[in-house]
Amino acid sequence: MNVLSSPVVAMAGISLYVGLYHLSIFVRRPQNRADLTFALLCFSITVYDAFCVGLYNAASVVEGAQWQRAQLISLAFFVSAFLWFVSDYIHRRPGIIVYLFSAYYVLAVIVQLVDQSSMTWLMDQPAIKHISLPLDLSITYNEVTFGPFTTFQSLVGIFASAYMLVMSICSFRDGNRKEAMPLILALSFMCVAAVSDTLVANGMYAFVYLMEYAFMGVIMLMASSLSNMVLDTAIAKDALKESEERFRSLVETINDWMWEVDANGTYTYASPKVRDLLGYEPREIVGGTPFDFMPAGEARRVETLFGEILRNRKPVEQLENICRHKDGRLVVMETNGVPFFDESGKLLGYRGIDRDITERKKTEQTLQMFQYTVDQASDAVQWLNRDAGFDYVNEQACRMLGYTREELMRLTLWDIDPAYPREYWEQSWAKGIQGGVTNVETLHRRKDGSIFPVEITSKPIWFGGKVLHVAVARDITERKKTEQTLQMFQYTVDQASDAVQWLNRDAGFEYVNEQACRSLGYSREELMHLKLWDIDPVFSRELWRQSWQRFQENRQLTEDKVETLHRRKNGDTFPVEVSAQHIWFGDKEFHVAVARDITERKRAEEALRESEERYRRLVEVSPIPMWINKDGLIAYMNPAALQTLGASKLEQVVGRRALDFIHPDYHEVVKERISQMVTEEKTVPLLEEKYVRLDGSIIDVEVTATPFATSGGRAMQTLFQDITKRKLNEEEREALIADLEIRNAELERFTYTISHDLKSPLVTINGFLGYLEKDARTGNMERLKNDINRIQEAVNKMRNLLNDLLELSRIGRLVNAPETVPFERLIKDALDAVHGQLEERGINVTIQPNLPSVFGDRQRLTEVLQNLIDNAAKFMGEQEEPQIQIGQLDGEDCKPVFFVRDNGIGIAPEHHEQIFGIFNKLNPDVEGTGVGLAIVKRIIEVHGGRIWVESEVGRGATFYFTLPAK
Repeated sequence: MNVLSSPVVAMAGISLYVGLYHLSIFVRRPQNRADLTFALLCFSITVYDAFCVGLYNAASVVEGAQWQRAQLISLAFFVSAFLWFVSDYIHRRPGIIVYLFSAYYVLAVIVQLVDQSSMTWLMDQPAIKHISLPLDLSITYNEVTFGPFTTFQSLVGIFASAYMLVMSICSFRDGNRKEAMPLILALSFMCVAAVSDTLVANGMYAFVYLMEYAFMGVIMLMASSLSNMVLDTAIAKDALKESEERFRSLVETINDWMWEVDANGTYTYASPKVRDLLGYEPREIVGGTPFDFMPAGEARRVETLFGEILRNRKPVEQLENICRHKDGRLVVMETNGVPFFDESGKLLGYRGIDRDITERKKTEQTLQMFQYTVDQASDAVQWLNRDAGFDYVNEQACRMLGYTREELMRLTLWDIDPAYPREYWEQSWAKGIQGGVTNVETLHRRKDGSIFPVEITSKPIWFGGKVLHVAVARDITERKKTEQTLQMFQYTVDQASDAVQWLNRDAGFEYVNEQACRSLGYSREELMHLKLWDIDPVFSRELWRQSWQRFQENRQLTEDKVETLHRRKNGDTFPVEVSAQHIWFGDKEFHVAVARDITERKRAEEALRESEERYRRLVEVSPIPMWINKDGLIAYMNPAALQTLGASKLEQVVGRRALDFIHPDYHEVVKERISQMVTEEKTVPLLEEKYVRLDGSIIDVEVTATPFATSGGRAMQTLFQDITKRKLNEEEREALIADLEIRNAELERFTYTISHDLKSPLVTINGFLGYLEKDARTGNMERLKNDINRIQEAVNKMRNLLNDLLELSRIGRLVNAPETVPFERLIKDALDAVHGQLEERGINVTIQPNLPSVFGDRQRLTEVLQNLIDNAAKFMGEQEEPQIQIGQLDGEDCKPVFFVRDNGIGIAPEHHEQIFGIFNKLNPDVEGTGVGLAIVKRIIEVHGGRIWVESEVGRGATFYFTLPAK
C-alpha cells in the first residue's frame, strides 16, 4: 500500500468514529436532527476516503477509473448530506433548492452506476499524474478524463457549495455568528481544496489532492461547533435553575399549566400541572414541541396559526387547541402566551399558560348538539299550549307538514289533525295535567292537503310558569308499509325451498317454516315438541351446550356453514348444509338455522370427484409436459413437465410464479396471450418460447394454453414440448447453408482470381519464350540473359501466388490445437519475425500493458499480427517519426477488441473493403502478392472474430479485430 494513503486511512477511521458518536447522540436526543445529518455527512466522507485509498494504490488507468467513478458517487451522497446538515444546523427548513440538488444527485448516482459510455468517463483518454514529494515520496494517479456529464456534476457541486456558503453567510448576518462562523470556515477549506485539486487535475502544479484533508477540517470544525452548542445549552440551563427555584412554588400552585418555549417552538419548561392536564411528567414535555402532543391534523392547523403569530411576534390569545393525553384521550386546551426578547430585540421564545376547557367545550357542544338534534330529529316535535296552539315546532315538523315555522305558529292542532275532536282535547288536557302519557295513532294533513298516518306520544310539562303539552309525532307511513311487507315476508319464508328453524336456549323449536315440515315429514305442531338432536343425530346435547356457550363468551354472531345429517320422521337420513346465526329478538336469544337439502349436490360432487380422478390419472401418465396455474402461480405440474424443467418433486414448483419458468424476453408476449385468453375465452395457438429450468439452463419450447373454470375461479392449463434439439438442428442447418453460401462466393472470387492474376505470369512467360528463341538465333547473349531473367521473375511470381493461395485454402482446415496464450507473447513472436524490416526503417512500436490472453491457434494468430505489422511498415511512406501502436479497447459481445495503429500514408475510405480481397494491391510498386490481408481476414473469421479498418489518406490506418478471450 502506498505510504501516502496512510493519512487518508486514519482520516477515514476518524470520520467513522465521529459519525457513530453523533449518531448515538441523535438516538439519545432525536429532537436535534443536525446530529443525524452530521453523522450521515461523516459516513459519506468515510466512504470517500476509502475510495481515495483505492485510487492512491491503483496500478492501471482502468482500475483508477473505477475508483474515480466510486469517488464521484460518494461525493454525490456527501454534497446531499452536507446540504441537509447545513439546513438543520442553521435551523432553516430545506427549501425547493435543497430538494432539487438532492434529486439531481440521486440521478447522478444512477447514471454513474449504470453508464459505461463516454458521457461519464473518456476511457480512451488517460490523465495519468506523477507527483514527487519530499522524503523521496511519490505517487501516481492513474486517472482518466472526465466525460461531459461528470464535468457537469463537478460544476453542480460548485453551485451547491456556493449555495451552502450563501446560507451560512445569511445565518451569520441574522445574528447567529457563533454557529455560522465554523460553517463558513469549513466551506472555505473546501473551496481552497477544490481550487488546489483543480490545479493538480489540470497539471498546473504537482501535489497530492487536498480534498480529503479539507473534509477532515470540516469534520473537526463542525464536531467542535456541535459540542459547543451542547455545552452552551447546559450553561443556559444552569443559569435558569436559580430563576426557576424562585418561581417554582408560585407556578406549582396555579391550576393552569405554565410553560415556556424557545424561538423554534421547543419546550424549555413545563410546570408540574401538566401531570394533571395531559398525564406527562414535565421532563417528558421538555425538548418536544406543542405539536408533538397533538393529533396530526390538529398539529398542522395549530402550527400554521402559531407560525403566523411567530412571524408577527404577537401574543397568543385564547388559542383553542386539542392535545392528546398520555392515556390516549383528547383534551381541549385554551392557550395564552406572550413573546420575550433579549436585549438586542431578538425573539427568544414564548411564555404562557394552558387551561383545560374540555368540560366547558363538552357542555357547549352538548347544548349545540341537543339543539341540532331536536331540529334535525326525524320525528316532529310540537309544544302546544292550553288553546291547542303551537308555542314551538322543530324543523322536522315544518318539513313533515309543508309549512314554515311562522305559519305553523299561527295554526292550531285541528288545522293539522282534522280527525282530532275538540272535546277530546279537553279530556286529554285534563288527563295530561295528572301526569299521564298518551300514545295514539291518528292522521295529519299537510299544507297541500295530503293525508298521512302518524303516531303521537304526548306528555305535559311545566316550563316558564305554565303547563305545555309536548307532542312527538312520527310519520308511520313506512312502518305501515313495513308491516305489510312483513306479512309478505312471512308468506315467502313459509314457501322457501330451504328449511328455516328458530331454536331457543334449550335447543327446542320456537318457529319452523313449511319447508322444514315437508323435508322432515313432521307437522308444525309435532316439530314444536322436539329438540334439535331429535332431527340431527350428529348434533349431541354437549355440542349444543358448547355452541351456545361460545356465543356467550365470544359474542360470535355467525357460524360458518356446516354439513350434517337430518333424520326424517320415518327414520331416513339425508345430507344438509346448515348456516346458523345467533340473534336477539324481543328480549330473548335464538339460533336461526337455515338447512338446505344437498342430496343432489353430494351425488354431483361424487361424480365430479370420480371424473377428476380419471383426468388426473391421464395427466400423470401423459408424456406431454403440462402445468396448471391460477392467478399467475403454479398449482400443479405433471411428471413429464417436472422432468423437462429439472424438478424432482412437485413441492419444488407449486406456489412459484409461472413467469419464473419463462425467459424474460417472452414475459410481455405471455402476458398478452393470457389477456387474450381471458378476453376471448379460447385456446391460444402454438407459439415458440424459451423456458428457464430450475438449474438456470434455457430450453426452447412450443407452447399452447387453454383457460378453464374451477371452483375457486379461473385457471389456465399450459401444454408445452421441448424443441431444443430441433432448434439446434435448424440452427446447424442454417449455419451450414450460410457457410456454404460464403464458400461458394469465395470459390467464385477464387476462380476469378485464378483466371485473372495467374494468367499474367503465363502471358509473360509465353511472350519472352518467343524473344528467347529469336535472341538465340541472332546470338544476342545480353538480350538472351535479360529474357531468361524476365521468365524467371514471372515463374517466381507465379510460385508466390500459388503458395499464398495454398496457404489461404488451408486456413480453417489444417489448424494447430487451440490454446490459451497471452496476447503480449503473440506480439513478441510477430515482432521477432519482422524485426529486420522495423530496424531498417527506424519504426518505433508501442505496446499497451496488461493485455489479456486469447484462445486459438497460436501460429495462425502470430501470422495475423505479423501481416498487420508488416503491412503497416510497408505503407509508412516518408514519415519522419514512424510509429506503430498495438493495444486493446473495450470488448464487444464478451470478446476483447485489439488494434494495430500506424501513422503512415493511410487508406482512402472507398478502398476499406477492397483491401481484404485476394491479390488486391492498391500500390503495385510495393512488394508482395496482395494476399496478406485476405489471409488475416480468413484467420480472424475462423476464430469467430471480425476485422475492420478505420483510416483516411495521410492520417495513418488502424486495423481493429476481435478474438475469443481466455
